[in-house]
Amino acid sequence: MLPAASSVPLPVPAPSAPPRFNPWPFVLTLPLMSALPNAASLGVATIFYKSLGYSNEFIGYTGALFVPFALSFLWAPCLDRSGTKRGWQLGLSLALAAAFAALAGVVACHPATPWPTLAAITAIAFVGGTAEVSMNGYFLHALDARQQAAFSGVRVAAIRCGQILATGVLLKLSADHGVKAGDPLAGWTWLFGVLAALFLGSFAYHAWVLPRPPTDRPVPVSPGLGSYRRAWAEFRSLPGVGAIVAFYLTYRLGEGLMVRMTAPFLLDAPARGGLGLSVGDVAIAQGTVGFITSILGGILGGWLIKVRGLRRTALPLALCMTLPHAGYLWLALARAPSFAAVQACVAVETFGYGMGFACMFTMTMVIPRGRVPRDPRRDFGGAVVGRLARTHILQRPDRGARRLSPAVRAQHGCRPARHRPHLPPAPAPAGCRADLPARGGRVTRSGARKPGGIRYSA
Repeated sequence: MLPAASSVPLPVPAPSAPPRFNPWPFVLTLPLMSALPNAASLGVATIFYKSLGYSNEFIGYTGALFVPFALSFLWAPCLDRSGTKRGWQLGLSLALAAAFAALAGVVACHPATPWPTLAAITAIAFVGGTAEVSMNGYFLHALDARQQAAFSGVRVAAIRCGQILATGVLLKLSADHGVKAGDPLAGWTWLFGVLAALFLGSFAYHAWVLPRPPTDRPVPVSPGLGSYRRAWAEFRSLPGVGAIVAFYLTYRLGEGLMVRMTAPFLLDAPARGGLGLSVGDVAIAQGTVGFITSILGGILGGWLIKVRGLRRTALPLALCMTLPHAGYLWLALARAPSFAAVQACVAVETFGYGMGFACMFTMTMVIPRGRVPRDPRRDFGGAVVGRLARTHILQRPDRGARRLSPAVRAQHGCRPARHRPHLPPAPAPAGCRADLPARGGRVTRSGARKPGGIRYSA
């Protein structure tokens, strides 16, 4: 006779420890594809409208296309309430393929006004921002905590590769295609058509490789504005919230005001104060060399913060982000600078931006803790310190383990020293006492303790 179903305990996977999947089939492709709508609606759209002869004032207004990416967290609870993150990811890929196909069709019809294309690009921005939220939520279910930490850098690199693909490689190829066809709109139609095909292929590929985590299911979310009020109240409870808001509003103020006008400045004719570069030249200078140097600057900035600490490097890194803007002033004052000089100025500016953005990214991780730690290097070297504590210090209590506080032990997952097996102390020489704290010494391979590390007193 079989036992009753209620008497058989069934193992239930813990939500905090999802089953491990092989992340390589999707950990590169999902971030890469999520970067394409952002690059298309912000970087590519600016060059698109400028190449068609629209005014700089109109291009400045298109900066509002960043709003859907910045405010996508507002409708993130709707994704949690209905459907799975995997289903949302696949559905949004189809929606982006349809939006890019519609944009290619509108451009092929040679519209007399920019509003049809602007409506399609706005739809791409909203769907792309939602896809980023869905992708981040899916990674929380498909990867465990260790995999999320291990693949964070891989995801950032994939996003940068997606930006280089959209604003560098594809933009350069579309410009060459438009030159061969004798019609710039033919090149833009080809570009948006290729993006539509990429998202259609992304849907087919991810429908095949994306796993189905058991924790990826709809979750109940409180209706109304209750969750938003609680989040706002928690944010207001942070100490120094006014300084936090001022930091985020002013840190990238100069770069934010300039970034929308760099492409029009490079593309405008010299008679109008520009440099008269072609779309292909801008794709090489900004879309390829610029993104590569920004990656290198971010790596260097993170290393400097790790070595010198955040308090010592915050102001220098902020200056690294702001001072290279003077290079564009020199380009504006110079008379017909060479393309090599333009590339050098763009490379220096994007390299400094990468260094400064590393500081801002670190502050984003530190500020939710309520304060900037006095030794921020612990935030970057915590894993290294924890490894040393587990394998070196706490294994040898005579070499500084007593100086670790219980809070530091708990932070690095170390057991208290009293739970560690202690080696017997070496006998004190005749006429001396060894009641003073141990301050060194060495343990031999056989397990014997060298008495040289114990401080004796007569």
